[in-house]
Amino acid sequence: MSNQELVPAGDPDAALEAYLRENRPNNIVGTLLKFSKGRFAAGEDAAPVPLGTKLVANLNMLLVGYHKWHDGYPVAQEMGLVLEGFVTPDRKTLGDNEEDGGWEKDANGIARDPWQQTNYLVLKPEGQLADEGELFTFSTSSKGGRSAVGELCNAWVKHRRMVPDELPVVELGCRSYKHRDRTLGIIDVPVFKVIAWENQSLFEIKPNKPAEKKLIESKPKSGMRTKPMPARKPARIS
Repeated sequence: MSNQELVPAGDPDAALEAYLRENRPNNIVGTLLKFSKGRFAAGEDAAPVPLGTKLVANLNMLLVGYHKWHDGYPVAQEMGLVLEGFVTPDRKTLGDNEEDGGWEKDANGIARDPWQQTNYLVLKPEGQLADEGELFTFSTSSKGGRSAVGELCNAWVKHRRMVPDELPVVELGCRSYKHRDRTLGIIDVPVFKVIAWENQSLFEIKPNKPAEKKLIESKPKSGMRTKPMPARKPARIS
């Protein structure tokens, strides 16, 4: 889609879908947000994002599915928008099902499935317009992270039955539990606590306005003669 494609005025859903179609190739809108060891961090520099930070979660743009990884890089994907009816495929349908068929090993020598189930959730600071404030994409492949997104989505589904044009304002948090496997110890998982609701019009991402075209008269270079274009004769119609 080009920036010149028209989006219906006053239709934030259409604007969001148009923006997502344009930016879907890498799935990341704004700055990547990750959760690890009880902390949220943003960007390549892993800048800390404090617990208690308030963000608006745009579940209209929730992407789910699988990413395939090789040598630390994503090389393939089967992902789509939940609101477009995309259903996460069965893992076995993606291939690479045999551990001894080329699965890479982690630092502990354990074979790792190249296909990782992944969620992408776009967020923005509370009270700011999406095209004025910083955007984040929370990415998670862990069971705890996907469960946190699922719980948030469940709360949103119940709310939008009564108020369909609002998105949840969440407070970033963390909870811990003891894993049944004692070797794994204490597990930290992210929490998106719903504390308020915000009209989704504040999350509208506006397409860039096309630059105004100015008519500039072209002057012939010094010493160059210009000849008027001969008038075209009208075509004969038999």
